[in-house]
Amino acid sequence: MSKGNPVTKVLIVTYYWPPSGGMAVQRWMNLANGLAQSGVEVFVLTIDATSAFYPVRDESLWSRIDSKVQVTRVKAWNPFVLAKKVMKSGIPSTGFASGEKERRLNWISFLRSHLFIPDPRKTWNRRAVRMATQILKENQITNVITTSPPASVHLIGKRLKRNLDIQWIADFRDPWTDIFYYDRLGHSRFSRWIDLKLERSVLQEADWVVAVSTGFVELLKQKLDQDSYEKFRVISNGFDHGLSSHAYAPKQGQFHFVFTGSFADSYQAEAFFDAIDFARKSIPECSISVEVYGPIPVQIQNEILEEYDCVTFHGEKSHSEIRAIQEQADALFLVAANARNYRGMVAGKLFEYPRAMRPIVHLGNHDSDVAQIIRECNSGVTFDRTEGEGLAIYCESLVRKRMESQISTAHVAALSQYDRKNQMQTFLSLLESAELAGTD
Repeated sequence: MSKGNPVTKVLIVTYYWPPSGGMAVQRWMNLANGLAQSGVEVFVLTIDATSAFYPVRDESLWSRIDSKVQVTRVKAWNPFVLAKKVMKSGIPSTGFASGEKERRLNWISFLRSHLFIPDPRKTWNRRAVRMATQILKENQITNVITTSPPASVHLIGKRLKRNLDIQWIADFRDPWTDIFYYDRLGHSRFSRWIDLKLERSVLQEADWVVAVSTGFVELLKQKLDQDSYEKFRVISNGFDHGLSSHAYAPKQGQFHFVFTGSFADSYQAEAFFDAIDFARKSIPECSISVEVYGPIPVQIQNEILEEYDCVTFHGEKSHSEIRAIQEQADALFLVAANARNYRGMVAGKLFEYPRAMRPIVHLGNHDSDVAQIIRECNSGVTFDRTEGEGLAIYCESLVRKRMESQISTAHVAALSQYDRKNQMQTFLSLLESAELAGTD
């Protein structure tokens, strides 16, 4: 790949930006900081916080934005305001509703999938295009990065690409029409056809298409002809601030498995909770528990607590608190949706977990990208949902090894490739490339 002129300016278009919290904001908040610190003039266009709907908020992130990052916010109508009035008990995060509440959401899902294609967060797009155009012209910027979710952000990039002479990277952190809960959104054949057409147009017209894992890139490639494959790149999620130096000191009498993040009914984590019950019975002299931190729907909490008394839910915490919690855990639990097309999906927290240098218990597919990364980094062990006995034996062994201070840690050299600084350089190399991928 040949190099063009060094990148001096870039516009990043993202819906999730502080005070949005959780993993959604981490990738580009930290990459924007890194770009700014490397001498690139960074402009960020995002939605005004008063117009946004964030599943998680984290006010502490304000202080982590580099002062050189120039942020512009756009106000827009927020359709979630109306939905909140209808759903007085609260709106569950997309894909995380279950049971009776899910049935009551059916008609809202139908409206969402027909009036707001590809998603309800598109209401800021028109103003975002207008403001982005102004920023690009006034500051003579020719490099644009759009990052999803929500998928509608890429329609902003597509419009800018059609109107202006820019180089555009479409960055995918989650699937669009292949997201695990897509079939629950109430699409008709017609609305699904429109959605697929929009997705394909973005993939066709972007100069570069970036996704966070190899499997994810392969999934997106299938939507285009083979002569477009050169434009696809894998740039994984990563971690910031280096690896943890928090000592794994000897500890007797207690063992905490920790889970941080969102949790859906489709995660089907019963095998893990059963394994913890087994370990508790096998080692009664040790207090073994599962500590869960994150915006977990109350209904899911209640369903788990009805079956298992080893689990404690602690609610949402700031990102800095989560980092400390992960470092103080004895082991970390990782699970994702048990759904089709999810072998190539890599959760952002996967890289937060190894950074904490604590063993990971992963419930998922052995041939997934997540399992491969965990193996490469010696960060833990993967079990599928049919391997309950093996999972139980492994969890018991972790507790016993911890009691004897024999827990091993990850390969530092293998983890270093996921440092956010390396990812920033990869994005820069794409923007600097003189060989732009052609569009169909």
